[in-house]
Amino acid sequence: MIDKKIKQLSIVNLLVLVFFPAFLILMTYLWSIQFRETIPPFLSFMVIILVVLIPIELGIILNFSKKENGKLNLQSAFIEHEKLLPKQIIGISIVLIVFAALVFTVISPIEHNFMFKTIFGEIPEYFKLSYFFNNYKNYSKSIIAISLVLYIICNGILGPIVEELYFRGLIMPRINRFGNWTPVIIAILFSAYHLFSPWEFITRIIACFPFVYCVYKKKNIYIGMVVHCILNMASAIIAITSLLSNSGFWQRI
Repeated sequence: MIDKKIKQLSIVNLLVLVFFPAFLILMTYLWSIQFRETIPPFLSFMVIILVVLIPIELGIILNFSKKENGKLNLQSAFIEHEKLLPKQIIGISIVLIVFAALVFTVISPIEHNFMFKTIFGEIPEYFKLSYFFNNYKNYSKSIIAISLVLYIICNGILGPIVEELYFRGLIMPRINRFGNWTPVIIAILFSAYHLFSPWEFITRIIACFPFVYCVYKKKNIYIGMVVHCILNMASAIIAITSLLSNSGFWQRI
């Protein structure tokens, strides 16, 4: 049932909220690539999460709160939040994490293969975040260390938390007039928002929709935070472990 007390976003405002930060992130990333000889685009992207994504999305949340309740806080991202027991959140999250992990493992390579052979065949390797892990030998020990630390902090913890506050906390309740189509719309827009990796568009929708739906139905944003953080953290740990297990890495340092 739609909560009529929650002011709904127009389609235009919805698209602005989704793609304004997305375009800023993409434009900043494209600008940073010119320094790739000394600073890997991967590291630039981690910094962009820290200095572009997080401040912009938190700023918008704070601005909504200021307008709606007169205080600079995160209340606007918890407007439809209901408490669940920790064991409920963990139980639900485990199932969702396993499902999403399977989707990324099985479907992502297929989508990548198709996309890079068709639509994105001309994308240079250095644009992809994976470029860093295949070319780490081009960078200094300090650059490698900073990149890996920020990967854990920015992409594994801070970024996902802010994105959940923004998409599932702030935006989703404000388009709940669409009923059960709301999580579908949010999952599609969230995937489209990743302009820097459009070759995972379908995979991301399939992987994210179940937990977006659960957040919508259970009205608990912490489900999304737990799933999103653990998925990103697991991806980071796998990538870093793979890098550390490479004998060439130890020879490099």
